[in-house]
Amino acid sequence: MISVYRVLPDFNNYQYLIPDDAGAAMRYRYGGISVKKEWEPPLVYKANPMKPKPDIWGCMSFGAVIAVTLKAATELCTFIDQSCEGLPLECDGETFLVCNITCVVNALNQKQSRHKEGLPHWIEEYVFHPHRFEYSLFKIPETALGEVLCVEGLTSPEDEFKGVVEKHGLKGLNFKKIWTG
Repeated sequence: MISVYRVLPDFNNYQYLIPDDAGAAMRYRYGGISVKKEWEPPLVYKANPMKPKPDIWGCMSFGAVIAVTLKAATELCTFIDQSCEGLPLECDGETFLVCNITCVVNALNQKQSRHKEGLPHWIEEYVFHPHRFEYSLFKIPETALGEVLCVEGLTSPEDEFKGVVEKHGLKGLNFKKIWTG
């Protein structure tokens, strides 16, 4: 059975990276389009400094942007290569990769999904075309600026984003199931 999850940085229980200058960070939209050519890493600091450090960090105060430690990047390299561009970011002497997800899939079944009236990007009930999934980490055009999604059930769990995160005990994310089909 195929399930789709919203990938959520755990801002409540872990540190996260936040820009010193919000305007500089907003320069990049992170909406599924490459920003590599114009990438100038913004200055960031670690919010929630008394909380544990995650392996996968919430980044830029957006739910649609995550950053990974270099150690986590080695475990997630398949998904970074397939679905993202890894953008270097430094903070307090540590190097991170901002995962700008550029794999955008037209997989939402708009006729069967339920939207907030007049707001096509505010989806209250998701329904997907499962045959359109190619990679397990992705965005959809309707919500590309606001959320990251992953699919489970296309292959074996050790070959899918959620399964690899769980297998290696990578901390910093929550997965919220939004559809099963």
